[in-house]
Amino acid sequence: MLLAQIHMSDDVRQFQEKLKSNTFGIGWQNAKPNPPIEQIHFRLKRQTPRSGAILFTIHPYFIPLIEIAQEAGVPELLASAIRSWSDDFSQYKGKSGYEDVILNYLDEKHQEQCDQGLQVDNSKSYPY
Repeated sequence: MLLAQIHMSDDVRQFQEKLKSNTFGIGWQNAKPNPPIEQIHFRLKRQTPRSGAILFTIHPYFIPLIEIAQEAGVPELLASAIRSWSDDFSQYKGKSGYEDVILNYLDEKHQEQCDQGLQVDNSKSYPY
């Protein structure tokens, strides 16, 4: 059975009344490009250390980027990760809509951390 068929069946309660009109059409294609850095949040998905499985929790973490960029080494790591995305993955993530704002901010924060002497060895696999 296709995912759309499951949702349209009676198995998904109140889909027609509440969910259908609220979900479709929401996405990166509707977002305004280059929002203020204060409006950008990081969505965290945890990966299990041994199996590599991804856990989707009921309450995922949504952390303001300006908050996590305060942690030593994070601006450099995150900017490097974003720059390493393939074209397909970048398109999937809607990177063109926020790339300039995020990378400029992360580069600035990384430089500030370097100026303060906050050097972190990012060569090991975090956190395991």
